[in-house]
Formats: sequence, C-alpha cells, structure tokens
Amino acid sequence: MSLPVTHEPHTSPDGGVKVRFARCKELSLVSDIESRCFSQPWGEQRLREIMRQFGAGVLVCFLDGRMSGYLVYRSLPTRVSVINFGVDPAMRRRKCCTALLVRLEEVAEDGGLFCLSCDVPEESLSAQLALRSNGYRWQKTVPDGDTSFYCMQRSFSPL
Repeated sequence: MSLPVTHEPHTSPDGGVKVRFARCKELSLVSDIESRCFSQPWGEQRLREIMRQFGAGVLVCFLDGRMSGYLVYRSLPTRVSVINFGVDPAMRRRKCCTALLVRLEEVAEDGGLFCLSCDVPEESLSAQLALRSNGYRWQKTVPDGDTSFYCMQRSFSPL
C-alpha cells in the first residue's frame, strides 16, 4: 500500500514545528542531521534508495525555519514501520520528534492503517524514551548478532 504524499507542511499542535514530506533535493540536509545523530549514518545515497522504494517515505520537520529532524518509514500491509529517525542534537527537547510521530500517525490513518512500529537498538536509550513518551510500548526483544532490538509499537483508533 502506498500512503498519500503531500509537500504541504503540517504545523504541530503547539504551532512551532512544521512537518512535511522531504523533497529529493533536501536529502543532503537529512544526511547532515543523520551524521550529527549517529556514529554510522546511512548517508545520502542510502536515503535516496529507500525513498524510491514502494511504500517508503521521509518526513522532515522545521523549527525556527531550519530543518531540525527527519523520520524514515515504510508502509507494510498491517502497519507503518519507522525505519530511522533523528533530531539535530542542538534542536532536541523542542517537540520535533513528537511532531514527526504525530504527522506519521496522520499519514498512516489516511492510508487506513492504525498501528505504528519501530525496532530500536537496545543501547539507544534516547530513542526508546522518545518513543515511549509518544505512546509506543515495548512488545518484544529480538537478538541480532552482538546487539538486541526492542520492538516498540503504538496502536490507535480512527477518529
């Protein structure tokens, strides 16, 4: 299933953060944020490859007119899966992650899906806490080589 795409920004309920779908020409900015968030970022080319996949998308958020975060997702038959997300360390704790997740919920609901999921590395406490504060709950732990992933999920009802 492919979810609807619009490049029109959606303003968060608090009015400060704007979220919309990324444009291809902005993936270098997304990659810059990713490199500030992770020791082994995917890079711009990998982001482009993901963006071309059926059912995949990239949301970006802006705060004070500056791109401050991103969220990469894939639409699956029964849910929308968050593949990767990050917020510029200088812009954290300003509701960027919440705005991205709220917008993703709207996108999922528009596509008739009412479950969001994310597999988070066990060592990524900040991501776990961000998801938990936005209604995601631990479902199971999956070992993967030297690390484990926490499968977190948020289900919601249609309005």
